Amino acid sequence: MDASLYKTLTTSRGVKYNYYSSPAQPGKHTILFCHGFPSTSVDWRYFVPFFKERGYGIVVPDLLGYGETDKPTDAAMYVSSKVCRDVVDILDKEGVEKAIAIGHDW
Repeated sequence: MDASLYKTLTTSRGVKYNYYSSPAQPGKHTILFCHGFPSTSVDWRYFVPFFKERGYGIVVPDLLGYGETDKPTDAAMYVSSKVCRDVVDILDKEGVEKAIAIGHDW
């Protein structure tokens, strides 16, 4: 994935996220790729070019605690609803109203 398309955002709760973003071409959807444990956005490096070449928008965050995203030591920061709010903040920053979410884990 092109390193120049990585961005950072401090979310509404003050957490810094690192994420990859590429806008959709007109009429195409945006795909949100979320990695599992223990991984980073780099897991999606083979999928991103396939969909990007076909005009889809792409958003791929390093989720909380991984990659270049903040790694808080307070376990309460990792509550799923809070992490979801962070991801929505990223989508809002990118102007994405709807996304197709794809994720994986062990």
